[in-house]
Amino acid sequence: MLYAWFVSLSLKNIPGTNSSKKRFQRELSGLSNVCNQCTFHMNKVTTFKHYMNIWACVCVKLIVFTFIEEFMPQNEMTAMDKIMRANEYQGKNSLNVLEGDIAVSNKRGSRSCFARSCLWPKSVDGNVYIAYTLSPEYRMEAIENGTCIRFVPQTHQNDYLDIQPKSGCWSYLGFHGGPQIVSLQAPECVTTGVTSHELMHALGFVHEQSRADRDKYVTILWEHVQKFEKYKTNNLDTPYDYASIMHFGKYAYSEDGDPTIIAKGNLGAQLGQRFAPSELDKFKINKLYKCGECCSNMQ
Repeated sequence: MLYAWFVSLSLKNIPGTNSSKKRFQRELSGLSNVCNQCTFHMNKVTTFKHYMNIWACVCVKLIVFTFIEEFMPQNEMTAMDKIMRANEYQGKNSLNVLEGDIAVSNKRGSRSCFARSCLWPKSVDGNVYIAYTLSPEYRMEAIENGTCIRFVPQTHQNDYLDIQPKSGCWSYLGFHGGPQIVSLQAPECVTTGVTSHELMHALGFVHEQSRADRDKYVTILWEHVQKFEKYKTNNLDTPYDYASIMHFGKYAYSEDGDPTIIAKGNLGAQLGQRFAPSELDKFKINKLYKCGECCSNMQ
């Protein structure tokens, strides 16, 4: 514990060269990978030494993510960076999650939403009313503003988003029917950007860099990355959106501190952001849910 505290404190005194930062980050990442073997099954803990090993692993993970946030320019921090940080704290669990935050259910194994059954049903007035449980403090208005999506407190509805501070930040993809969990654990997961990201998954949207046409717009640097897959997607005939709240940052899943995604034709372009849905995100919501057919009351 004292060692972890000392290393965390010393982060601020690391020389500011890229090589030194990357070297130190690689060392910490190695420790973090070792700690991935520590699963947090507290019912199996039988000795004081086991408790101490678990806490040591937690401390190392905190150090790694402190390092990442310490040296990542704040204008490059994305909603997905915050999601991955929050989910890493949770350790490993039985939930099957793809790409960091898309929960997989037995009901639907597909990675993409194509059928209308994947979408939340539309009301006769043209709006899409999505019932939810828990508090409106989760900044749902960022999705509502400029679209026909309306989140309403659950009363009698059988189909609704069951928003829980469960374990990190994650959501199922698209409409499933019945109580549908969205995990938004405080404090990391209750920012406008993170909430919008998970709610867009619930509406049926995948990560932007998973689009079928992504290779026209970004280069994946496979030598620096653990996992980036491309899927058949319905792009709604919309432009690729570097600024989407659904886009990973340029360092996502980096194994060595180097960028993993760069924009083609503009190596310095910012990828993703952490604030709110982009204008193109909202345009895609409106197009997927055909909001233009109604929407005299769109904000």
